[in-house]
Amino acid sequence: MNLDIDFSSVSNSDIGQNLLNNLLNLPYLNVLQFPLWKGKYDIKDFEFNSYITNSKALNPVTKEFHKKANIYFARKRVKIQWRKFMDSEEAKIFNRLICEIDTHLKYSPHVDEEANRLIRFYGFGIHELEVNFCTEYMDGNLRLFRNHIREKRKFFPFELLQYIAVVLVEGLDYLKTKFNIIHRDIKPDNILYSKTENKIKLADFGISRTLANSKATTVIATMIYLPPERIGNKNPYGIESDIWSLGLVLAEMICGKFPLIESEEDNESFKAVTFKLAEIKDGLKIENLVKNSVFGKSVLENTEDSEIEFINICLQSYNSETKGPRPNNYRELKKLDFYKDFEENLFDLQPFLQ
Repeated sequence: MNLDIDFSSVSNSDIGQNLLNNLLNLPYLNVLQFPLWKGKYDIKDFEFNSYITNSKALNPVTKEFHKKANIYFARKRVKIQWRKFMDSEEAKIFNRLICEIDTHLKYSPHVDEEANRLIRFYGFGIHELEVNFCTEYMDGNLRLFRNHIREKRKFFPFELLQYIAVVLVEGLDYLKTKFNIIHRDIKPDNILYSKTENKIKLADFGISRTLANSKATTVIATMIYLPPERIGNKNPYGIESDIWSLGLVLAEMICGKFPLIESEEDNESFKAVTFKLAEIKDGLKIENLVKNSVFGKSVLENTEDSEIEFINICLQSYNSETKGPRPNNYRELKKLDFYKDFEENLFDLQPFLQ
């Protein structure tokens, strides 16, 4: 099945039919597999609990209870909006949905320990012109967690940042090593935490893409987390781009807010970020980013050398011809003390969630 459709070279009538065929040919359509129950997808088994996202969102996410599996889960409802004649934007949204399902189907956290850095996927079904896909229920995202830490603590805890970095590096490396996939949308909203499992996991593979020669070309990811070389640039997107986003997310945790703006209350500041990014030639350093930290100017005094090193390496510039200095593989990050020194068997997420 070809998920990399060139929308510019296919007629509108062919696009709609090709996408529908791709969706219907995905394995395990209308089958759900929970940890202790497997069976046919049936909307009658779902019991609504609450909205996770805005109820008026285009594709709302809800917390539901599956009566036969006896488990809470997250249900994402995506309007198919399929018709034979589709314009390219409609087709791209539809294809993004198929890519997300296809990525989820490639891994199984039930049997593969390495996949536990990624959110569990329970299956998907089609109901009344919408695709419903079911994942494990998570309590919130890293942006909410960041705000919680900001209210409760004076600084972002070193070992918590280590844990987040390890989860992201191992989750992203797993996707690349096992399936040659890059995520392409690393941001706090796509990193989720669970209070029941005491874990943080990577989610939202809607624009992930299998790499051709370790590259992918479409520019879709949330702009403010894109590296400078990607702004207004259609050169191939590689692992080095996800590594930049990873570093920026970690810097955001230390700063207590998105580090490239003065205030998150000012929407105009966010709009100007892409212009700032385009002007960055030599990368970023956490030492400069923390000047606007909500934790105060003394935040560097409470930041370990190893975390400074790790983030600064992620936020280096990248030259596609010389392949550096920012790493374009996860092996380099795994060599750093910040990653190597983390002892997960001694770490407990629960105290930070309280």
